[in-house]
Amino acid sequence: MTRRVGNTTPATPRFSFCIRERLSPIAANKQHIEYKRELRVGDVVTVRSAVDEVKDKVIRLTHEMTNDETGEVAAIMHLVAVYFDTEARKSLPLPPDIRERASRMIVASPEPK
Repeated sequence: MTRRVGNTTPATPRFSFCIRERLSPIAANKQHIEYKRELRVGDVVTVRSAVDEVKDKVIRLTHEMTNDETGEVAAIMHLVAVYFDTEARKSLPLPPDIRERASRMIVASPEPK
């Protein structure tokens, strides 16, 4: 997805199809953001998202933001998302259809250089 820095239009993750029709949302339980390069208002960026791992109750994702003009990585975010019952306040197993669809989106990690 390509965005211009300063654009506040919300972005919808590709796997959100799973969540829209469910009562229990996925909660971002842990996030680690590494800022690599400064961006300025007006810079055009691309955010590439990947599913790294799918477990019983957890989906691990990586988002990488790249400056389109320079090709430099501006930021990387690693996210742990948990399927969550908001009323009981506890994690739940991912429904089989969500787990199966998210598993098909797993992207292999690149080989170390």
